[in-house]
Amino acid sequence: MAMADPECRSAYVWLGREEYDPWQCLLTLVIKYYLLGNPIVVWSSTASIGVFGLVAVIYLLRWQRHYIDFSPAYLDHIHFAGIYPLLGWGLHYLPFFIMGR
Repeated sequence: MAMADPECRSAYVWLGREEYDPWQCLLTLVIKYYLLGNPIVVWSSTASIGVFGLVAVIYLLRWQRHYIDFSPAYLDHIHFAGIYPLLGWGLHYLPFFIMGR
């Protein structure tokens, strides 16, 4: 993925080539749009990551003070429903952070 990065950034590698010169005027008239997403969905999902981290820290501090808030079965549910998806999200974006995108 890192080796293909320079090729991805040069979007118009066909500009200046003789075999594509007659078609350049037609290719530049194409309307392009980008699906950026709904701002409410994007902002709420980003805020939910911070809220999950805050709640996790609060319950971690309560666990260190020996409060019994959760059963072992519910702690397993928190791992599967919260920690593993957050870990997957981080690992999904790791190559983009490494490449500096």
